[in-house]
Amino acid sequence: MEGNMKKFVVIGAIAALAGLCYGATWERTYPQLGHTQDWSDRASIISMKYWGLAVSDPYFYKDLVIDPYKEVKEGEEQYFSVWVADSDPEGEIETVTVSIETDKGRIVFDLELVEGTKKDGRWMGSWTVKNISSQAYYFTQVCYRTNRGQMQARNLFLCPSLQMLPLNPEWMYFGQENSSLPSPTISSLIVDPEQNIWIGTWESGLAKFDGVNFIVYNTDNSELPNNAVRALAVDTKGNIWIATPEGLAKFDGENWTIYTPENSGVPLAINAIAIDAQDNLWLGIPRCGIDDREFLKFNGVNCEIIENRVLVSNIVRSIVIDSSGNKWIGQNNGMSGGLSVYRQGGVILPVMVTLLSPSDNSYLNDDIVNFIWNANKPGSVDHYILHYALNSGFSQGLVETTSVDTTFTTTLADTTYYWRVKAVDRAENQSDWSSVWYFEIDTHSPGTPALISPPDSSWLNDNAIAFEWSEVAKGTVGSKQCGVGSNVGQGLSLASSEHNTGSKSSPIHYILQVDTTLNFNTPITDTTNVTYDTLTLDEYLYYWRVRAYDEAGNEGEFSQVSCFVVDTTTRYNRRRNG
Repeated sequence: MEGNMKKFVVIGAIAALAGLCYGATWERTYPQLGHTQDWSDRASIISMKYWGLAVSDPYFYKDLVIDPYKEVKEGEEQYFSVWVADSDPEGEIETVTVSIETDKGRIVFDLELVEGTKKDGRWMGSWTVKNISSQAYYFTQVCYRTNRGQMQARNLFLCPSLQMLPLNPEWMYFGQENSSLPSPTISSLIVDPEQNIWIGTWESGLAKFDGVNFIVYNTDNSELPNNAVRALAVDTKGNIWIATPEGLAKFDGENWTIYTPENSGVPLAINAIAIDAQDNLWLGIPRCGIDDREFLKFNGVNCEIIENRVLVSNIVRSIVIDSSGNKWIGQNNGMSGGLSVYRQGGVILPVMVTLLSPSDNSYLNDDIVNFIWNANKPGSVDHYILHYALNSGFSQGLVETTSVDTTFTTTLADTTYYWRVKAVDRAENQSDWSSVWYFEIDTHSPGTPALISPPDSSWLNDNAIAFEWSEVAKGTVGSKQCGVGSNVGQGLSLASSEHNTGSKSSPIHYILQVDTTLNFNTPITDTTNVTYDTLTLDEYLYYWRVRAYDEAGNEGEFSQVSCFVVDTTTRYNRRRNG
C-alpha cells in the first residue's frame, strides 16, 4: 500500500502577490512559496486526511495554507500552488487542474509544473478574481490525473473577505479558512437557550458560536477533560454537558464540573447524551463487556445502570427522548444493531391525532360546529382533549373540553376560531398536539345590491354593455354566547370580547343575471368579486338583476329588476326595413 501512496499538498491559495513572496522570483513570474514553516504568520495551515478503499484510490493527505485576512477584490491575481508526489514506480502526474465556481459560471485552468518532476514536483498557476462579489465564499476543486488513469479531486472553500456580504444568503459556510472554528471535523451540535451554537469537534475541543465570534475551549485553556468531544446536550438551566473519552463535563459558562467513575460512577467513555424534562441524563456508552447490554441514568449525583437484554449491540450511538418519556436508543456494532425503546412503567408508542373537520382555513354558515378528528392508534387512547380559541396561541378565549369519541359538537358565534386535539391514554400520558387549524363562522347573508347602470328602461346603441351596481355589506354580528354543552371549561362571550368585530366575515361575490324574459328562465349568468361587469349582447329587450353571496355559502336577495334595450340600427335603417 505504501507504494501507492500519493502525497497531495496544497501549499497556498494567495489573495495577492504583494507582501507574500519569499526568495527569488520564478521565471514564469510565479512567487516562490518556500516551505510551509516559513509561511507568513498570518497564514493558516489546515491538515485533512482522506483514506482510500482500494489500490485505485490511494491513501493521501493534503495541507491547505491560505491567508484568511487578505481582502480579495475583483481584478486581483490569485495564485495556487500544489505539491504532488507519486511514489508509484510506474506512475507520474499528467495534469493538475483548478476549477472555481463563480457567480456567472465555472472557471477551469491547468497548473504548470514549475519545480521538480512529474513524479515529485510543484505545480502552480493563477487566475484573475472575478464574479465573486455577491458570495460569502467560493467553491474550488483541485484535481490531479496520473498517467495510469488515476484521478483524485479535493474540494476547498476559499473565502474572500468581501467588503459587504450578501444579505440573508440561503447558505453560509464556516471553516478554518474563514473563521476560528478549531476543526473541520464536527461530531455534535446543540443550541442553548440563548441561541448560541455549541460545536463539538472530533479532536480539537469545543467551540461556542454566538453568530459573530467563536470561543474555543480545549485542554490547554479550560478544564475540558479531552479534546475529543463525542456528544453534547443542554439542560433546562442552560448547562452544557460534554461527553469525552476521559469523563463527562458540565459547563455553566464559567465553571467546569468533571464527572468520572471515582466521583460519580459515570464511565469515562460516553457516546450519546439525552436529557429528560427532570434534567436526568441518559447516557449511551460506546462499549461494555461482551455480555453487557446496558445504558445509564445520571441525576447529577448518582449514576444508575439500566439493565436490560433488549439492546442487541454493546455500542450505543444516539439517544432521543419523546414527549411520552420513551428513550429511543440507536445502536450498532459491526453487523449487529438496531433501535430499542425504554420507558420505566412501559413503553408508550406515539399516538398521532389528525384533524378532519372543519377544514383548515374554511368558512361555515352554520353556528352548530361539528369537530371531527381521528388517531392512528385509537385502541390505546382513553380520551381526547379539544382546544378551541380566538387566536393561534390559544391565549384568548380558550375553551377546553374532553371527549371519549373523535367528535364534538357545539354552538359558536360568528368569528374566527383555532382548534387542536391531543390524545390521552389510561396512564394519563398525553400525545403531542395535532396541527392547528382555523375556520370562520359567518351566518349572516350579504345585503341586496342597488342597480346603477344601465339605467332602468334605457336605450343603448352599443353591443358592449357595462353593468354596475352598489357594494353590499354584511349584517351586524350580534351578541351571542358560545354554547359549550357539557364540555369542561368556560364559555366564550363574544359580546364583550375584543375579537367580536361585526366586519369579520367571509369574502363577498356577485351573480349577474341577464335574460330576455322577466322570469329569468334561461339567463346569461356571470360571477365576479367586483361591482361591475361587461357583456356583449345582440339587439333586443333585456332584463337584469344582481345577487350577492359569500364564501361561507350565505346568499342575499336578488336586487330589483331593471330593463334596457340594445338598438344599434339607425333610425333611417329601421324606417327603411319597416
